[in-house]
Amino acid sequence: MTNDSIRKWLDELKDAVYDADDLFDEIAAEDLKREAGCEPRALACKVCSFASDACTSGLGDNLEKVLERLESVVKQREVLGLREGIRERTPRALPTTSLVEESGIFGREKDRKAVIELLLSDRGEKNTSVMAIVGMGGVGKTTLSQLVFNDGVVKRSFELRAWVSVSDQFDICKLTAMALEEFSSSKKEAENLNQLQLQLKNLLTGKKFLLVLDDFWNEDFNIWNAFLVPFTYGARGSKIIVTTRNERVASVACAVSTYPLQKLQDKESWDLFTKHAFDQHNFEVRSRLEEIGRRIVKRCDGLPLALKTIGSLLRSEFGIRKWEIIAESDIWDFPPGKNEILPALLLSYHYFPPQLKRCFAYCSVFPKDCRYERDRLILLWIAEGMIKQPNDSRTLEEVGDQCFCDLVSRSLLHRVSDVESSFWMHDLVNDLARYVASRSFFSLDGGNAH
Repeated sequence: MTNDSIRKWLDELKDAVYDADDLFDEIAAEDLKREAGCEPRALACKVCSFASDACTSGLGDNLEKVLERLESVVKQREVLGLREGIRERTPRALPTTSLVEESGIFGREKDRKAVIELLLSDRGEKNTSVMAIVGMGGVGKTTLSQLVFNDGVVKRSFELRAWVSVSDQFDICKLTAMALEEFSSSKKEAENLNQLQLQLKNLLTGKKFLLVLDDFWNEDFNIWNAFLVPFTYGARGSKIIVTTRNERVASVACAVSTYPLQKLQDKESWDLFTKHAFDQHNFEVRSRLEEIGRRIVKRCDGLPLALKTIGSLLRSEFGIRKWEIIAESDIWDFPPGKNEILPALLLSYHYFPPQLKRCFAYCSVFPKDCRYERDRLILLWIAEGMIKQPNDSRTLEEVGDQCFCDLVSRSLLHRVSDVESSFWMHDLVNDLARYVASRSFFSLDGGNAH
């Protein structure tokens, strides 16, 4: 993470290993061809048979090239001063249900009341007005919006409510279709923008509605105005809430009111951290680790996402030395990258067991706001060869399920409310997955190549 030469060497090593993995697949395919219609042979016989005539299929030459490349990469490590051996990290069996559902939000009651007051006030001359919740990544804008959206007073004040997750790509057709589907509670097939806007206009005309546009990034005034047209037909008092990290975005959206969301105070930060780091009944452990814990909380700088992630990392870790290592890590001093990768998230990833690192990095290929289906993701991990065959009696699916539960228990995946097998990932966590995947990551998302 701190040495560019080592990072480049590691990329080259990965590339060489991937070539070797591809060759193994070719060998397995060749072996299946030879076994067609024959009795299964012993493994030793298979290897001898393959070695005797590999050259005829070209695999022998490929094998030689892969071995030469691997040997070359291994020699380079001596120049870089790297040595063999890794620190053993025993995968921790964290409780798989303790952090599945969000239960307990600290320090946001005052913010909730203030936003609701702004929301219900009648400001501006137009029937539909916009308010913005602005704050840095990980500060809790989405959580506050959810509190407001589900508040009883808010529910009674608006005839229609809709929640649309925006993220990086501001696709007018897609977002209009999503809003229409949310308001009408029925699936909408893809149609042209004109038809979508006409349907939305007919649905909203004369009705007081609330629309939340979460994680809003658009800075193009013309695109925003084109998107807004059907929403102007709502009844007076209709509101659109946008959450964003950028004050300029709030300006482009012509927000009548802006609510800057601040970081948590010291007491609230400590309460949130302890909820995720300690078992509520283990008072002896809590008192022994409190002094170090408060130093770690100070490092998290009042960001709820950082507090939850580091608290989850330390859960069931009762050794003072481990907590000291986390508190004193150089990673805290890393400047955030262009995607605002929080040091706390990077630190959490650093202490994953190797298999979990691979499974987490694989999540980089999914777009932001994707819904992760537990069974489907586990099968994809297995298909990509990321799940190691266990030495015990467990199946690959069971090992994959443990990896999935580990991501949940570390607060990197969160259950979608009331949906047993569906989970979501915070945008900053998705950025972390793309960052650690590095050159191994490629996607075509909304027409833009990453």
